[in-house]
Amino acid sequence: MKTRFYFLMAAVALVAGCAKESLESQNELSGEKFYLTVGLPSNSKTHMGESTEGARPVYWSNGDQIAVNGVASDELSGLDEGVTSTQFSFSAVLSTPYNVLYPASIYADETHVTLPASQTYKADGFAEGMNPMAGYTTDGTDVSMSHLCAIVKISVKRASGEGADTDDLVSVRFKGRNDEQVSGSFSIDYQNATLTGTSSEADDKLVSVVKKKATSTTDAVDYFLVVPAMTYTNGFDVIVMDMNGHFMTKSKTSSKTLEAGHLYKMPEFEFVPTGTELGIEIATAEDLIQFATDYNNKVYEGLGDEPLIATVTQNITFDATTSAAFNATGGIGNKFSDEDTNYFNGIFNGSNHSISGYTGGAPIFAYTGGNGKVIDLIIAADCDKTISSADENDLFGAFVGYHKGVLENCVSHADITFSNISTKGHFYGGLVGRNHGGKIKGCTMNGDVICPVSGISISTAANQAGIGGIAGRSNGTSEISNCHFNGNIIISDGTTYGGITGIKGVNFMVGGIVGHLQEGDVNGCETGTGAMDIRGTFNAYVGGIAGWTEQTKPSTISACINNMAITFTSEGGRSVITPTAIAGIVGRGTGVSVSDCENNGSVSTTCNANLLHLGGVAGMGDDSSFENCSNKGNVTHTNQVLSAQSARYITMGGIVGIFSIT
Repeated sequence: MKTRFYFLMAAVALVAGCAKESLESQNELSGEKFYLTVGLPSNSKTHMGESTEGARPVYWSNGDQIAVNGVASDELSGLDEGVTSTQFSFSAVLSTPYNVLYPASIYADETHVTLPASQTYKADGFAEGMNPMAGYTTDGTDVSMSHLCAIVKISVKRASGEGADTDDLVSVRFKGRNDEQVSGSFSIDYQNATLTGTSSEADDKLVSVVKKKATSTTDAVDYFLVVPAMTYTNGFDVIVMDMNGHFMTKSKTSSKTLEAGHLYKMPEFEFVPTGTELGIEIATAEDLIQFATDYNNKVYEGLGDEPLIATVTQNITFDATTSAAFNATGGIGNKFSDEDTNYFNGIFNGSNHSISGYTGGAPIFAYTGGNGKVIDLIIAADCDKTISSADENDLFGAFVGYHKGVLENCVSHADITFSNISTKGHFYGGLVGRNHGGKIKGCTMNGDVICPVSGISISTAANQAGIGGIAGRSNGTSEISNCHFNGNIIISDGTTYGGITGIKGVNFMVGGIVGHLQEGDVNGCETGTGAMDIRGTFNAYVGGIAGWTEQTKPSTISACINNMAITFTSEGGRSVITPTAIAGIVGRGTGVSVSDCENNGSVSTTCNANLLHLGGVAGMGDDSSFENCSNKGNVTHTNQVLSAQSARYITMGGIVGIFSIT
């Protein structure tokens, strides 16, 4: 029910939760309606530490929906303000006695309800539908509702002054000190309007409110937690957490009875963290497998957006059996459909521990969401792997396949070999496959990125492949900063030219940091003194930092250094209409701002393309700007005419090969 409680001049709304079973819909009346008049609890005093808060009326609102004997009512509509008693309509025959429940969505079965563990933050009260009510009558068409829960108000603000924790607060949790059940499945007594816990699960001993907005440094933030009315024999704990897992606990240590329908206010306090919430500890390969399995099965879904923190406590070693088991999970975080996503949105702290012996094809994280953060994790050199897939939109990186969160201070020493690129949208990176609006900060790839060309066939103009030392593709206001690639990029099977085939319109993009920079910033990144050796029969955009920057939205490349030697060799005698662009910083720069970048690697090509553009900084610079950039490497081309061709163009420049093509 979307009721309104008026107290302290603030309006409090209620919201619907989730039921474990579907509500019944039976005995339809062919358009006729059954009506039940429902009244709300009478005015009562508000208990907030002081007994001066006065009465708080409760009103029905449009959109409210109740359940009677498990049958959901129609939603209320057309109500005026201030209605305390109204009629609900039903498209079903109802028989007395009437067991009435609000909100309808928490109905589980005829004797049970389900209370959510996670309640959405609301600035002036508790989340809509979180304050359940029940009613009972044996005759007539009128019933009065009674509260089932109490409300606890916590007012907290960030501390100020030197050394104070300045991270935004994100959640407050409530926990009974005698492990009382506060969420999950409860049996319900409709006649007496009481709940009795039926679960012993640890997840049902907590209830939380999650706040997503920034926290003021001066004003207190009010959190309202709706909890079952009962006597908490040893009191209760209130745990406040910030975005990085720092927490503090405020406790009521003596027995406290929280009465149904009453609001209790804790004294306002400042957030001074006393520790870091570890959450889940991972010490073995089996622990990591279990965590991936649980996360992908939505075991932690009840936490909502509250930070779930997993901490690696020692180096993790895989063998063949555990590698296969983790690979079968598909990686942490999954996507069932465009509407049903289960991206990793917690904090995964590697604590500078390593993962060794893992050779499965799944990344450690399949999908990270916008709130997901992976830090201080190391992948050892013996985690070399070969990825072979022909699936559409195939994404792979040693750490993350599809990344929307933060990857920070992570290192991989493992070689990655990609093969069988034969359909559209393949993006492979040493660390991340596709960086979609995420951040990759202070990370290092020391392994090689290898793509044997005999396993690549790009056969339609819609196809594209992006390969990068750090990320295959980066888009959606993404960021890659202060990252290092120290390996080699080898697109070759060791033969003179190999077997990659391509046609007009195909994009094959290779970069020492990112293959395809569609949107975002690359800043302060550097490649080592390895080699970038690319061979095949196709057109390509190749750069020491980025292969191609696509002009969908502005991108920047700044303060980056390439030290790799770049060679591009393509079979002669072909007729390629789309251009090939090879350079030390960005192969084809379209709508990109490049500043303070330095190329120290040589750039050389041997091919017979119709349109070939070479540059120390950029091969092509369509609608791009270049400022304070330098090239110290040689730029050379060896022509290879094996058949008659006309209208062949080759441009070369120490900084830029060509600025625009018409």
